[in-house]
Amino acid sequence: MSFYSLLVEEMGTCFWQLICFGKLQSGKQGGVMSKSLLSLLACVGVIFSVVNAFGQTLEYSYNLPPSIQKKLNNQPSNFAPGAPGKIGDWNRPDKDAFGTTYSTPVWFTVSEGALSEVYYPRIDRAQTRNTFLMIKDGNRLIDERFDFKYTTVREPASLVYTMIGAGPGVKIYKTYTAHTEYSAVIVDYRIDFHSAGERTVYLVHNPAAESTPGGDTVQVVDALFGKALLNFQGDVRGDEPNTFKPFSKHIVAWSLPSSSAGVGFEGVNAPDQIIRSGQWPTPWDRAEFGNVEGALSAEQNGKSIEARVVIAFTEDANWRSQLESQVASIFKESYAQIVKPQINEWSRYLSGLVYDRSDSLAESSILVLKASEDKRNPGALIAAPAKPGIPWELGMTEQDYESSRRHIGDSNGGYTRVWPRDLYHKALSFISVGDLRTAVNVAQWFKRVQLRGHRNGAWAQNMWVDGNPSWQAFQLDQVGFPIVLVSRLVELGAIRYSDYRDMVIRAAEFILVAGPNTDQERWEENRGLSPNSLAAAVEGLKAAAWLEAQPGLTTDPTASDAYLNRATEWTTKLKDWALIKNGYYGDNYFARMEVGDSNGWNPRDHHMIFIHNKRPGETAYYREDRVLDGGFLEWIMAGLVSPFDPDFTNTLNLYDRHVSKSTRYGVGYYRYNFDAYGENHIGGAWPLLSAERGIAAIERKEDYRAHLQFIANIATPAGLIGEQDTVAVRPLGWSHGAYLLFKRSIADGRSFYIPRREIKR
Repeated sequence: MSFYSLLVEEMGTCFWQLICFGKLQSGKQGGVMSKSLLSLLACVGVIFSVVNAFGQTLEYSYNLPPSIQKKLNNQPSNFAPGAPGKIGDWNRPDKDAFGTTYSTPVWFTVSEGALSEVYYPRIDRAQTRNTFLMIKDGNRLIDERFDFKYTTVREPASLVYTMIGAGPGVKIYKTYTAHTEYSAVIVDYRIDFHSAGERTVYLVHNPAAESTPGGDTVQVVDALFGKALLNFQGDVRGDEPNTFKPFSKHIVAWSLPSSSAGVGFEGVNAPDQIIRSGQWPTPWDRAEFGNVEGALSAEQNGKSIEARVVIAFTEDANWRSQLESQVASIFKESYAQIVKPQINEWSRYLSGLVYDRSDSLAESSILVLKASEDKRNPGALIAAPAKPGIPWELGMTEQDYESSRRHIGDSNGGYTRVWPRDLYHKALSFISVGDLRTAVNVAQWFKRVQLRGHRNGAWAQNMWVDGNPSWQAFQLDQVGFPIVLVSRLVELGAIRYSDYRDMVIRAAEFILVAGPNTDQERWEENRGLSPNSLAAAVEGLKAAAWLEAQPGLTTDPTASDAYLNRATEWTTKLKDWALIKNGYYGDNYFARMEVGDSNGWNPRDHHMIFIHNKRPGETAYYREDRVLDGGFLEWIMAGLVSPFDPDFTNTLNLYDRHVSKSTRYGVGYYRYNFDAYGENHIGGAWPLLSAERGIAAIERKEDYRAHLQFIANIATPAGLIGEQDTVAVRPLGWSHGAYLLFKRSIADGRSFYIPRREIKR
């Protein structure tokens, strides 16, 4: 809609409100408001509307192409004005629940006590932002997101969650689950009030079709079961990537008899705004090409309210009959009929695994990790089911709608992408519990998406689940780790090396040429020599050497020798390159990085290193000998050096002293001292680092229990482990994988990162 049209709409609404206000006041006071006063108020209101509309246009709107503007200017009266609405944002990243079934391609999340992003048909494609109830109870308006204090638990052997919330004079009980036959998410509600009464219940839905809050369409439809909300990406121009086609549709319905329904645009005339203002319902049944919202309402009388909410998805062209029949079928099913098949699926999966069955956090970690795998692209496990690119930003906005729409920007990516480094650790955790099938899926995915041409043999910094690269930086550890995974699976007899030899050789050759330098270390921030990245490269070269020396294969012994010799050379030179002398903490310790280019490192010359994520004006450069991290532990965990090496022991003592953080969960670890990647630009304690520290303790025959307890304490009652101890992404797959590897290392009495062949040798 043009600014002029929006202004006229605002003026008309304002004038109507003022007249009603004048009549209302006249009735109350027994007099008649003068025409002059009414005119004055109307003028003031119009001026306010002009300013308000103008502010919304400048602050919130994004540009739409002329073709869509033309459509907006010629819409019928039942279409909501105000497109495109305010710029969309995403939900909190610290989820209270994350679930799916073993089989159907739909995933749900819960944050702030309500359904948040739902993903379909791939785990990197969000289709919704939030879906929640509001209840008009006398003079108060209850919002299920903000007016309850919740407890969340996971049902055993499943990803079904129960939430119980308490508020003033009301309790709410909810279960969240997905359907095993249909691509649908179901929320069952029971709301108990202290006394009976007449209440209006509203179901509010915000779509984010195809992973962008902009360009959406929502429409009220009359279905077999009553009024429902149809949602899809309306702004389709043909320039979207093929991997994100075909576009899907989803319908939102509930079991209550809807008395009215309406739609609008966020920041302008969204239903939740209209409800709060007391002007429900809206007169529109369709809103398109923007940040849209829809709502249903129902009148209820009694002491309790029971309702089922269903969101069903399809890519089928015959969407209406399919979705209507599926939703109608779900409304007829009992809770047990919906939940039992999911429990059976997950129970069958868990029955074949080896883990401590008395440890509910281990079970939750296995389920969360398996749930993070895309069902159309086996082996592709996203980092976390959260959209914000910066995890502590609670309202991360979509800064560039055009890039998001074509999936070339970052504002619609967040953590719903695949990082090869994280993926390796998660694959190893599957091996640790006996799930070789998923680990093989990962190896096959690595093989399929390995780069050719530019950076031949490497992997992109991160990718969408189909392997399409997103961020492009080179990280040495993300090239070494896939080789290690292949060697572990070959050692276990799960795969044949001949099927992966091309992948391994190309990766190993890339390491020989690119290493020992890395464009970015594992925290994706700095260039130079990283002890952590170098350890991963050495692991990869040693694994490639072992693979190329396998008997009975047509392999190249000279290549095996070359890989092993280079791994030995880099191991020998590690201290020459990176063992600090005359440093801030004395002599003979490893810092986080030696900045600079290959072979230019001198641990006696202490250059400045840039610390990312600092606030403007804060000190962001520190001498590299002052900045410590736990990356050196990789050498101990992988068995590359003696765990009692005096220089590593000295570094470990400094690490415990300067990089640890006391929290309400116990003592954890920052990524590095001076870290600013966290809430309020202050780094948090990462559970996965406590797992690494604990595994190092096992290798050093030290007490590991405090590190294990920290992870147990930081996990939610529903069994989710986040990225940090502060506001951050939750669940983080790498954290769950680290916990499982820690537990397996405890059971073995050795680090599970060390290949069995090395232990035998």
